[in-house]
Amino acid sequence: MNTTLILFSLMAIYASMLSAADAHLVYSTFHGPVHVPQGWQHTRAVSANDSAYIAGPAPLDDRFLLPGGYDTTPNGKKCFVARIGPDGSIQATTLFGGDDFFCQPFAITVDQDSNVYIAGAARGPGMPTTEGAFDREFNGGRWGDGFVAKFSPDLSRLIYATYLGSSNSDEIWDLAVDPDGNLCIMGGSMGDDFPVTPGAYDSTYNGGEMGDAIVAKLSPDGRLLFATYVGGVETDMPAGMAVDAEGNILIGGLTRSPDYPITRGCFDSTLEGESDCGISLINADGSTLLYSTFLGGDGLDNGSRFAYDDQGRLYFAFVCRSTDFPVTSDALDHALDGERDIVYGLMSSDLSELHYASYLGGSGDETINGVQLDQKGRLVLQSTSDSNDYPVTADAWQRKNQGKQDCVLTVFDPSLRQVHYSTYLGGSQVEHGAQFACFADGRVLVSGVTRSADYPVSVHAQSSTFSDKGKGRGGGDAFTTILQIN
Repeated sequence: MNTTLILFSLMAIYASMLSAADAHLVYSTFHGPVHVPQGWQHTRAVSANDSAYIAGPAPLDDRFLLPGGYDTTPNGKKCFVARIGPDGSIQATTLFGGDDFFCQPFAITVDQDSNVYIAGAARGPGMPTTEGAFDREFNGGRWGDGFVAKFSPDLSRLIYATYLGSSNSDEIWDLAVDPDGNLCIMGGSMGDDFPVTPGAYDSTYNGGEMGDAIVAKLSPDGRLLFATYVGGVETDMPAGMAVDAEGNILIGGLTRSPDYPITRGCFDSTLEGESDCGISLINADGSTLLYSTFLGGDGLDNGSRFAYDDQGRLYFAFVCRSTDFPVTSDALDHALDGERDIVYGLMSSDLSELHYASYLGGSGDETINGVQLDQKGRLVLQSTSDSNDYPVTADAWQRKNQGKQDCVLTVFDPSLRQVHYSTYLGGSQVEHGAQFACFADGRVLVSGVTRSADYPVSVHAQSSTFSDKGKGRGGGDAFTTILQIN
């Protein structure tokens, strides 16, 4: 923010656009200490009918592991998957990973039968794979291989598990299921021998300090249907993906490549800053780049999240450091308020038009963790903020930043031009790595890691005691919180 006067003026504008939503706490609990090595994406969450699934580092306290899971033997290096009931209780759990190397989950999703998929990075050999899996051998690389694992809804059975990588470092960062039940995969590779398939859109590694984006698809039984590179000569690191009604796969995130592949008629054909968001739509069989564009300003823009509505329109949110991001004339906020804000908005399905775009944030820093559309067609953003003036509504469950960095949850009305509900969620220290899931009845589950002994928990919490035993730079106690938003 340039001046105090501008700050106060923007806060006045925000206040006039905030509405009351009547939200309350349903359930909140600690899940025990977790060891979180530096660089982990801490937790992922997805809803499935009346339940939600979360994936993250395994709690160090064994009492949070239930019997009956595929793997119930902890070793401090496996990842953790849990099914959370509508009342916030843990209904099922499993561990997954090898004995000697960390297995790090970055993504989770479910299919129409509530089978559960997790993916991320296996840092070494020894990960359990299944008979007939696409790749049962670790391929190498400093940061390991990508992996995918599929579980039954009750987490008792491993349906398939496979490595997916090159001889250099590979990671899988997001997942989605297409209309035919195939698993769509987005990630990054630093290897020139990633297993791209014949007829793929791009079979050649393009380079860059941190490599290329990769897009792949697996059949319900784990067969590789296609795999392709996407990128230019510099670093390309997508952070989010979405699948449209035809099964086409959209990816987006940081690109520093001036030659990132763009298509004719796109919104912006030029890299505007140090990094932009590169957004690309690949057709359902991975053979064609349908649409692709840059989106950004003169600074460093990255960390995208996406969602399609039932009309095929594309909602987005990402982290922005640019003072000249192309917000629209009717934006809720026209100015970068801190060093790093969120920008959110709506694009046409062919990536040629920016229908709406606005900054969102306070005078500190914000990061975006997730984007979803709820059952009422409202855009829901889950973020973290260290700002004391992040825009919250009058009925916010927490109206003030409680510590050094809190989670924030913001719900917009369908027009995107009014905040329906917005609240801080945290304690007196740091909350981070959170993700969320929306339920059909308006409940929103937020799960992450906290260092706050006074993080708010409910009366009937499974555990109301902060352990203070979490290890690692991002360590702390895992938490799950459910809010009802009307």
